[in-house]
Order: sequence, then structure tokens, then C-alpha cells
Amino acid sequence: MYHIEARWMLDPAGRVKKDQLLVIENNKFTYVGDYKSDEIPQGSEKIRYDKGLIVPPFINAHTHIPMSLFRGIVDDESLQEWLRHIWTIEPKLTPHDIKIGTELAMAEMLASGTVGFVDQYYYANEIAEVTHKTGMKAFLGPSIFNNNGETKTVDDSFKKNMEVLNKWHKKDGRILVGFGPHAPYSVDDEMYIKIYEQAEKYDTKIHTHLSESPREVEDSKAKTGLTPIAHMDKIGVLDRIIAAHCVNLEEADFKLLKDNDVTVLHNIQSNLKLGSGIADIPRMLDEGINVTLGTDGNASNNNLDLLEEVRLTVMLHRGIHNNPKQIDTYTAFKMGTVNAAKLLPDVYSGRLETGQPADLVVVDMDKVNTIPVINPLSNYVFSANTNNIAITMSDGKILYQEGRHTTIDVDRVREETQKSIDRMMLETNYTAVEFEY
Repeated sequence: MYHIEARWMLDPAGRVKKDQLLVIENNKFTYVGDYKSDEIPQGSEKIRYDKGLIVPPFINAHTHIPMSLFRGIVDDESLQEWLRHIWTIEPKLTPHDIKIGTELAMAEMLASGTVGFVDQYYYANEIAEVTHKTGMKAFLGPSIFNNNGETKTVDDSFKKNMEVLNKWHKKDGRILVGFGPHAPYSVDDEMYIKIYEQAEKYDTKIHTHLSESPREVEDSKAKTGLTPIAHMDKIGVLDRIIAAHCVNLEEADFKLLKDNDVTVLHNIQSNLKLGSGIADIPRMLDEGINVTLGTDGNASNNNLDLLEEVRLTVMLHRGIHNNPKQIDTYTAFKMGTVNAAKLLPDVYSGRLETGQPADLVVVDMDKVNTIPVINPLSNYVFSANTNNIAITMSDGKILYQEGRHTTIDVDRVREETQKSIDRMMLETNYTAVEFEY
């Protein structure tokens, strides 16, 4: 049981309020508002930040968590060539590697104010185990495609997905499980329809990649006569999909996304790094499409700091549209927070409100990069970095505080990470690009 006092707090309407108090009991906020001493329960632990800003934590809405092991393995390539490199080394992943890569990613996310994630990867059982242990929140879509390192065939991938769903879905109040068919170019229609039937049965979602690159769209039209989004609609599965990327859309695609209530998982840095293009996020927002923010995997970003995604989403779209009002600061912040609540119903709300799960971040504004404080939200979005993150809390439990992780042994993870990637590169005779300095 805690009570947290801070100079500023961001309320659900996007207003910054002064001299705020949050009381946390039984993993929920029991009081959120102006400081009142009589709202503080007897015996609660006090946390006070005289120059602190309390905000909802981020949800990383599209990840491949264990790929933190592959950070920097291949750069300066298209998506298709990048995949060829990744698919060379991925088969050597072991369950131990997956757990280490997951812990590494979680340590990075917690230190940058992220409390949960939406993942698509195999060995999802191991990812769930680590998530359960660390106290983070997750929606897991176990990867379904041929030749993956765990199950080899698409049919066995589906069976493994069902096993993970039955074991973990809604089991601990923090983990949800859906389905993770990789993409229409790697999974056939019959499997998508089979997945859809189970997603309906369990009332869950299908996490897949759609229209990420121009080549993907061109190949889909050559094969089916339709864009990937239109094809998913034609076979009757689009209304259960949460769609990563949606960079290369045609006119009719926007209406299909809106009509099917598809949440778009926008990954601006990964898309730029791979040269995949720039998604028309302003158009999506104008159409009423729910847009969230993700980093993608660490092999294509190459970090998991969602604040960077918020900041770049604001600035890039303003720049290309020559309009400083194109996406306002709070709208971008909501894409990283409250918009993601739709992906984690009853697990995460993205709001600092009485009765909601006690998820929060305390941002220390008393740093050289965030003073003077005139507009705290502006300072956070445009000036802050990971050094400003003082506390990351999930369900009333502090998972990161003042540079220390409470549920992850970072020294052990750091050592094991290098051992894992060194072994995999040796086993595949893989040589990363070497640079001369």
C-alpha cells in the first residue's frame, strides 16, 4: 500500500494538475486527485517527488521481445533482405535464449517507462513465464509460420499457440493470449480462417503484419488481386485483427480498417530504418481508426524506448505535412497509452483514475534536460529520456526505481545475453557486418 505525492500529474483529459496525491491499495488506485491528508490511509508507504510528474506508463504495442538478442545484427537492408538475415540465425534460439532475451527487453522497457507489451514470437510459453515473474503486462500472439525455430511447421505452430492460450490466457490478471500468424505472405488463407474460428471462440485477437512494405502489397495484388488488408477482409478475418504497420495503404484500405474496428500498431522508427515508408497516421486518426505505438523488435529499431516513438510520430508527421498542429502532443501521448488499453482490456487502462489498475510512471523533472519546467507534458515528450524515469509501477508493484530493477537481475542478464548471441553466431557461421573505424 502506497501513497504518492507529486508536484504534477497528467489527468485523463490531458490536463496537468499541481500538488497531486495517488493512493494505491490492493493493486488499484483508491484515490487520485488534489492532495488531501485525510485521504492517506494509515500505514501506507509514502513516496514523494517535489519535482515529479506522474503519467500513465506506456504499452509497447508491437514487439518481438526476444529479438533484443539480435540488436544491431543487420542494418542498411530492405525488409526482405533483413528477414533473410534474421531467419538464418533465429532457428538456433533455445528456450534459455528466449528467456534471457525477454528479460533483457523487459529491463530496457521498464527503465524507459513501459509497463506492458503486445508481442508476436514463438517460444511464447517462455515469454509468458518471464512476464509472470517480472510483473509486467502482455498480450501474446505466439508466432505461426513455417520453419520457425520452435515448431518447424505452421500446423505445429498453431497447436503450440493453442497450448499457450489454454495455459496462460487471463490466468494471472496480467497476461492475455491471442494468435500470431506472421503475415498473409507466410501463412495461407486456410490457416487464417482456422485461427479466426478459435479467436472468436475465445474472444481474443489476431496479431499479424499487414501492408508493411511496398513489395508486400505488390506481391499480394499479383497473387490475389487485392491488397493484404482487402484480402483479409475478403476471407472474413479482418474484424479480429490487430494490424502491425499498415504503412502502404490504398484508398479503400482506410475504410476497411475503420469498418472492421482494426487497431493499427504503428512502428515509425522501424519503418524508417528499414525504408518501408511512412504510414499516413493523420489520415487514420481523421478516419477514427485506433492507432497505437510500438517499437517492433530490437533487430529493426534498435531500441525499445517508446518515448522516442511518441516524439518522432509528432515531429515527422508535422514535418512532412508542413503543419505544426498536424498531431498534437497529447494525441501522440495517448497513442502510447490509453489507445493501447483496447489491446489489454481489464488488464491496463492507460488512465490515472480511481478504480483503475495502479500502473504509473514518475518522471523526475529535476534534471538538467528538463528544467525549467513551464509545461511538464512538453518537457516529458520533447525533452526527457530514460534518465528521467524515477519509478515504473505495474498493478501497484514497483518494478523499477531510481536505476534499480526489482524483479530482474540485470547483471546476470547482461552476461548471459552476450553468451547467447555469441553461441548462435558460431553455430550458424554467421558473420555480422564489420565496420572499419
